[in-house]
Amino acid sequence: MTPEPLREEPKVDAAPGLGVPDFPPPAAPEPELQPEPEPRPATPPPLPPRPGPRPRPLTPPPLPPRPHAQARVRAREDSPPPRALGLPQNMEWIHQFRRARGDQQVRKILFAN
Repeated sequence: MTPEPLREEPKVDAAPGLGVPDFPPPAAPEPELQPEPEPRPATPPPLPPRPGPRPRPLTPPPLPPRPHAQARVRAREDSPPPRALGLPQNMEWIHQFRRARGDQQVRKILFAN
């Protein structure tokens, strides 16, 4: 068995018998025109220096004392000196309280009088 010789097939893009393609070949894409960049505006001249250096305070000015603070200071000055603490001379009750165990004994010591 011998294979059949290949037949030449007609071109698909040509009209039969004319040899002219049905559709024109695609045109090469046109290069996009780049818009010309707008010229940059000229750099403005530098600003003139500020007039005269004025010294800035490092801290804000002190505020006057508030009236109620002044009254507190005056009251402290006018009041009599503090008195000594009125502790009882007999300190035994503290030792009894420390040695006491349980609420009942503590109540007896505290409310004995």
